[in-house]
Amino acid sequence: MIGMVSVRHTRQEKILTLIFGAVACGVMQWCTAGMVNAASSTLSLDLASDTISVDIGAANANGTFKKSANNTISVTTDHYTGYTLSIKSTDTSASTTSPSLKNGSDTMPSITSSLTEEQFSSISATNYNNKYGYLPSRICTNTNGCTSNTSFLPAPTLTGDILDKTSSANPTANTYTMAIGARIDQTIPFGSYSNTFEVLLVANAIPYTIIYNDGVVSDMPVDVDTTSMTSSVTISSNTPVRDGYTFNGWCTVQVADNESCTGTIYAAGSTYTLDQTGTNNLQLFAMWSGSGGGGGYGEDHCTGSYPCMQNMPVTTCTTTATEVQDRRDGNVYKIQRLADGKCWMLDNLRLDLVATDQATLQGNTNASSQTLDYLKNEGGRSAGNNYATAGVSYWTSSYSYSAPLIAIKDASDTEGTGWKPDTVASVKYGDGSGKIGVYYNYCAASAGSYCYGNGTSASTSVGDAGEDICPAGWRMPIGGADTVTTDGKGEYQALYTAYSSNATNFRSALSTPLSGGFSNGSAYDQGSYGYFWSSTRYDDNSMYDLFVDSSFVLPQSDDYRVSGSSVRCLLR
Repeated sequence: MIGMVSVRHTRQEKILTLIFGAVACGVMQWCTAGMVNAASSTLSLDLASDTISVDIGAANANGTFKKSANNTISVTTDHYTGYTLSIKSTDTSASTTSPSLKNGSDTMPSITSSLTEEQFSSISATNYNNKYGYLPSRICTNTNGCTSNTSFLPAPTLTGDILDKTSSANPTANTYTMAIGARIDQTIPFGSYSNTFEVLLVANAIPYTIIYNDGVVSDMPVDVDTTSMTSSVTISSNTPVRDGYTFNGWCTVQVADNESCTGTIYAAGSTYTLDQTGTNNLQLFAMWSGSGGGGGYGEDHCTGSYPCMQNMPVTTCTTTATEVQDRRDGNVYKIQRLADGKCWMLDNLRLDLVATDQATLQGNTNASSQTLDYLKNEGGRSAGNNYATAGVSYWTSSYSYSAPLIAIKDASDTEGTGWKPDTVASVKYGDGSGKIGVYYNYCAASAGSYCYGNGTSASTSVGDAGEDICPAGWRMPIGGADTVTTDGKGEYQALYTAYSSNATNFRSALSTPLSGGFSNGSAYDQGSYGYFWSSTRYDDNSMYDLFVDSSFVLPQSDDYRVSGSSVRCLLR
């Protein structure tokens, strides 16, 4: 919008005029039609008049002040992140301060400070003579944000002023007003004084995320969580590598190997057009063709019947329980957003670290390759500095740090499948699944990152566990009450508080079976108690955990790291 201030001075009058001309779409031009695969937003800017003028009669020595009638500015947009409305001078010859009004070779000084109308119009305020200002109904400052305005302001510079900044779409127009005022005396020539200004309407930046689900460890694209001022963004140009397979692009729907994409396909380095009227959470799945010969980078066990857990978008998890699948072994788990607003697994983890190959663990686990090397005795690690011995599936001594897991067996589990659907009715709780899962000592629960020494002694622990055996994009909960979260409590405690510290409601929501634990070569407390690890250190030998029984919950319990307990995961 272009504005011009002019003063016409005859014997009887002076006229001060500010003219605005509308630009329909704003500088970003996001109202252009024809966007592919995503909706475009529209910006509408309307002025009641292109001209704002002040007619000043014969001026006196003290100066005569008049202001214009209000001109109305209306803004409408369906852009879901809102807009920024601003005004600036277009006079490139002006100084960096407020531009002057010009009449041939004569120049009226610009206003140099913000004024109230009372100051501007005071008969004795001669220091304001031959100055002008503008009066927007709203202005944004660094100190007060965007607020209503009742004072005259210096004319906008080339940098400009922000009149308003919104954060969401407004289907009903926001209305603003703008006026100008001038104080003129008899010391300047009669005539017309003018300058030009521009009102700008710009759509705010669009937040977006891109999550790449490739299931490989070579040339993995980096997930993106940022904003853009453009209408499109670029898919990563990294081409993932998987031994024995050919990469065929990215699909918005998960597909099995050698299958066609039923969603939208994006090639590496291609363009994704942002949806400007809604959220942009793009999840992409790698498409592969080939036989997988030569060992590869591990097997992908996601079948396509369920969303993969690894790096899943937060929008997948709702307040209704849904099922997802672990890419590492194909196990299916229920998940749900609970009363604390966070997404929890409603089943105990049952990943068999002994049976799962190292290549499948890497890149699909919330742990680095190095710690998994320690745990799996791979990567050239010697037995002397091994953190854990994967070949041992039972504790063989009273307090061993080295055995990574125990798989519950009974007479019906002769094949040693790694976990037991419990047959004891008293163990079942919540959704009635009765799944005990796998017991992990803390060396295993931390994926080999929190074992100390050679894995057989406690040593002195420092800090909390930053890695664990949860799927990539998930983690173990924060424990205890001394770790600062949004409410100053651990996440088990915060969830318990969210259910009004009611043990029955808490256990039902989290579906905690009384799965017991493991120590000294055998399982214990099955059907009586449940123990669930956290990521938080209690002391040199122990970590915080969650303890439950049939009528009681202790969210700030603790247990020795040598003990075998259950693992639950939270979506990051």
